[in-house]
Amino acid sequence: MSALAERSLVPEILDGLAADDARAIRSRRDLARINALMFQAPIMASLMRKFLPRPPGRILEIGAGDGTFMLKVARRMAVDWREVELTMLDRVRLATPKLAADFSGLGWTIETITADAFDWAERADGRA
Repeated sequence: MSALAERSLVPEILDGLAADDARAIRSRRDLARINALMFQAPIMASLMRKFLPRPPGRILEIGAGDGTFMLKVARRMAVDWREVELTMLDRVRLATPKLAADFSGLGWTIETITADAFDWAERADGRA
């Protein structure tokens, strides 16, 4: 049996917390710090440039959180990547109107979907 067949998915503690729960807020702040310390946005932007020969029309971000990570990536890509449609999928709706405006200023549009990724994939119509 392959390792993937033996894999067991367990919900993260963060998945069960309300968006405004102090533990969830701290956890998201910690994730942002880890991403910054590990240079994740510059690395992601570099990989996207390397492996995508043309700007994509659409991007699906699974586990998008509050969208700030992808916004940092988009800021690095926006000069060459205009008119990207970003679908942000997360179990909790955290995106704000300001976030949408920030993406819009880069020439990107966003759609937020609040759902479990597996549930969404089962009923998705292939849009993203």
